Amino acid sequence: MIIVGKVFSWNEVGEKKIPQLLDFTTIVNKIRQDLEAADGVVGGILCGSILWNSYNQRSDIDCVVVYDPAKRREVFDALRGINQAAADRHVPAEMIPLDLHIAGTPLHHIGLSFAAHLRYAAENGGLIKENPLPLLVFDDANGIEDVRGYLRNKLRRLEKGLSALPTMEITELHRFLQKVLEAPVHVARRILWWQKVETADDSKRTVMRHYPDIANAQERDLFAKITAADSEYTTELLAQLQHPNEGRYSRAIEEIKDLAWDTLEFVRLNALRLV
Repeated sequence: MIIVGKVFSWNEVGEKKIPQLLDFTTIVNKIRQDLEAADGVVGGILCGSILWNSYNQRSDIDCVVVYDPAKRREVFDALRGINQAAADRHVPAEMIPLDLHIAGTPLHHIGLSFAAHLRYAAENGGLIKENPLPLLVFDDANGIEDVRGYLRNKLRRLEKGLSALPTMEITELHRFLQKVLEAPVHVARRILWWQKVETADDSKRTVMRHYPDIANAQERDLFAKITAADSEYTTELLAQLQHPNEGRYSRAIEEIKDLAWDTLEFVRLNALRLV
């Protein structure tokens, strides 16, 4: 089972604020229809496991949207409508708007490695309207600095999160635990890109198949441990939907908290590759 995705609070589990599989296709269809209908949308790219038909209740949906700033309000009205529809169905959806004029300068927020991820998504059914990737300008593009910046940010967030773990509010805690579980696959994806490993796509399944080939023994062991724990959490979540048990669910959450140390070490080891 290869998932990686949201970690739910007990309240969300107990109140069944968890999306159904049909909700994901409903939201994806709405994204496509609403963005196609919005004149100010130049082009967009959907990302996520739904493209690879490997999604479940923990999955999320991302969509980069390049828009004409002259029609900003119309576009943002459409994005707000999409976000509201996703929230109503408890589907984690992140719409990522990008000003067309900013996209044509180095001021945009799309890094080289994320652009590569978007390219795979565009080539595998994620494209909406015009392909926005050729519109992006990268000034003095440097792959290693892009990955270094990503890993630097991951290290900072994990260290900060671990130091604040006992005092985190519920929403912040479960968002952090999601980062703990998903970081290894996201980091491995960027390491594969940096090392120019040729793959048919960069889905989670593909990343998990190829990363161990370029990792040392310690990295492989940590990667296997954390991704196995992610699968175990998914199994527990699905069981909870049928037979809720707060005590058992709380133990599963505590296990993810303990795993944060391993995730930090995994990210640290991969960051040291780039020194």
